[in-house]
Amino acid sequence: MRLYRFVVQWIALVSFGCTGASATSGPPATPMAPQDGGKHPGVLFQQRPSQVETEALAKLGIVSKTLDEGDAASKGLDKLASQPNVDADRLAYVGDRHGAAVLARVKAAVFVAPQFGNEDERFLKESHIPIFEQFGAHDSAASEDVFDKTPDPKVRRVYESLTIDVALRDRREFLQLVFSPPEQAKIPGFYMTRLPVAYPLPPASSFQRLPERTYRTVAGQDFKLDVYRPAQSTAPRPAVVFVHGQMHPALVREAKNWRGYQEMAEILAAKGYVAVMPNLGASATGFGPNKLFSEVVPVADNLEEAVRYVRAHAPELGVDPARMALWVASAGGAYGLGSALGNLEPFTRAVVAYYPLVTESSLTGTEPPLPAAAIDRLSAMRQLRRPRRDGAKMPPVLLVRAGYDWDVLNRGIDDFAKLAADTKAPVTVVRHDHAHHAFEVLDATDETRAVLERTFAFLDANLR
Repeated sequence: MRLYRFVVQWIALVSFGCTGASATSGPPATPMAPQDGGKHPGVLFQQRPSQVETEALAKLGIVSKTLDEGDAASKGLDKLASQPNVDADRLAYVGDRHGAAVLARVKAAVFVAPQFGNEDERFLKESHIPIFEQFGAHDSAASEDVFDKTPDPKVRRVYESLTIDVALRDRREFLQLVFSPPEQAKIPGFYMTRLPVAYPLPPASSFQRLPERTYRTVAGQDFKLDVYRPAQSTAPRPAVVFVHGQMHPALVREAKNWRGYQEMAEILAAKGYVAVMPNLGASATGFGPNKLFSEVVPVADNLEEAVRYVRAHAPELGVDPARMALWVASAGGAYGLGSALGNLEPFTRAVVAYYPLVTESSLTGTEPPLPAAAIDRLSAMRQLRRPRRDGAKMPPVLLVRAGYDWDVLNRGIDDFAKLAADTKAPVTVVRHDHAHHAFEVLDATDETRAVLERTFAFLDANLR
């Protein structure tokens, strides 16, 4: 692991260029500024970035400056803030080390293959600025400890190489976002909802989006879904309904607008599917473990209503109702996987489950207690054990396990897989050993792209 960390640190330096007087690539240490006048946000780079990166930031209205040789970061920030075209109240820092004195002066920071030392204890206790951490694929395991210690708001991404264009693009997008943050940016988890899918996107001309369709109204609240379908589609197409997980309720209210879900729907539409992304609502009534699924039954009801809506409006949406799949993610396993194998089983030809929560204790430990009938209905484990009558067959399930995920999720997945093997259920388990939770947006690696390709092949095999 020490060798891996050394390699990642070396890649990080190559990504920025070299430091000190020996630097021969990249722009000079003098600021690279936008062409127009006025005050602009400024970014201090610990190591010299590429000219491509600084020019791209300048086009976004952001001034870049490299830390001068021999200067402490605080002095570098002084020099950046003193520039006549820089807004001293909107500064950010990009590097591999940090300190509380620096972070107290900046609005955000990007750390490339960071390491925490003893001098960073104050930072770990006091920082409240948005942090973006970028790691190389070979440092994925070590990144867990670093990221866990980083205070919110935070987000990370892992790359095949820190030098690839996507890593530079993500850094630019993060900096642009933190200098003009929406109100939701204060909520833990927000920046994760803005990460792109780790897969090449199709051209915009290859799909259509039918937004904001109300599939259910409860107590005056409209629940909406977005539909993505192939461009100029005429023949009925197979449909994939996404089942989102849970975050802070303020973020879950617009889960269909999370960037990763939108882009995955676009990808599927370009591949010939009708992708359906509904807002299902929040399951939590509080932040204690026994409150996270207090409202799980209404969420499951919304999912089932969304599927019924798609079936009822199949002709106008371009859907073949006989070829439908569910794509369940994370906490969506607590209401999506059981529904797919239970009430929705007659309508479901296949199920994709990414790092799902299937431990029954998430339902049995809820306060106030859920009705026994609700647990029977929603527990994926119980649905797996349920005897099927009249020749009914359980739909095939592709279950993807992320190696660096939380123990409670992976233990449940392992138990589910064992029960599937014992009952000879059609469950295929894919082990994405070097992946984190939400790997399709967090791990921009070849391994993730291979898992996504296998998922698309599974859908093709069962829906075409």
